[in-house]
Amino acid sequence: MTANLSVEEQIAALRGRGSAARTDYAAVEAYIGITAQQSGMYQLVPSSRFAGVATAQARLGEHLLGRAGSAALRARLGGAVARSALLAGRIAFFDLHAPAAAAQHYRLALDAATEVGDGALASAIRTHAAFVPGFAGRGAEARATLESAFEPGPGARLCAVQRGWLHAVGAEIEGRLGGHNAARAHLDRSRELMARPDWSAVPAWLDYFDASRLDGFAGSCQLRAGEPELAAATLQAGLDALPAAAVKQHAVVLADLAEARIAQLEIVEACLLLTRALELIAEHWYATAMLRVRAVRAKLAPHAGLPAVQELDDLLATWSDTLPAQP
Repeated sequence: MTANLSVEEQIAALRGRGSAARTDYAAVEAYIGITAQQSGMYQLVPSSRFAGVATAQARLGEHLLGRAGSAALRARLGGAVARSALLAGRIAFFDLHAPAAAAQHYRLALDAATEVGDGALASAIRTHAAFVPGFAGRGAEARATLESAFEPGPGARLCAVQRGWLHAVGAEIEGRLGGHNAARAHLDRSRELMARPDWSAVPAWLDYFDASRLDGFAGSCQLRAGEPELAAATLQAGLDALPAAAVKQHAVVLADLAEARIAQLEIVEACLLLTRALELIAEHWYATAMLRVRAVRAKLAPHAGLPAVQELDDLLATWSDTLPAQP
């Protein structure tokens, strides 16, 4: 019978059985191991397959945490629950364009990280949470959330790479809100920090930021500030340096670079870049990238009669902005 149930439904059913049982050491260690494996799978598994699994893992962690009787077990488990919920939130926000769901995951993640006193992880969760109001144009909320991320709490220390990422996110949010001077200040500070990173001090879970990603943030801000030539050079440098496995980020940077090429009236090149981005999205669905492709295509409206644009439109006509069905 359970073969016909989703992972989330099976977990919900199990919650009704033996609900008084305490979480033991073996369950905690198994949960930690699964969480680590899921983090490594994020770039490898289609979002439509992985989102439900990641969400179920986060909810299971919340359940186990509530049944962990000893402080030692809760401390051991809490960090993994926070990382699991953070991953589920990242998928919801960036892969699926579901900000409300992401905000719920981030709340669970922050509660777990705060309980176990992991200030660096709590800071990372708040930084992710700032994207939600930042992308929605709620500037005061986004800035307040990001400001809290800069203060990890007593005894906590953020490594240079994490602080560099925090400033890069600050630049992205300020760029979207029109605060271009503030964005430049954040970028300058991020570059300073990334010029002397101590990679041995970087937490294992912070695997989504490096110099190539900083170029992506910087190029996006330069585009919004009306500096397409500078943005094109920055984005190309970031694209060349991105790890091959970062397929989703490649798609976003390609779309941003296409926008820079449109501003430089290199229309055919822009269409080729957007086509490459769509090829990558077909390989690994990423709502953030698809939204960027659509936004950049809108900037091609004055050139709609060109064959390159018409070919791009023919390709886009086969797509939906929703998560594609998987066999």
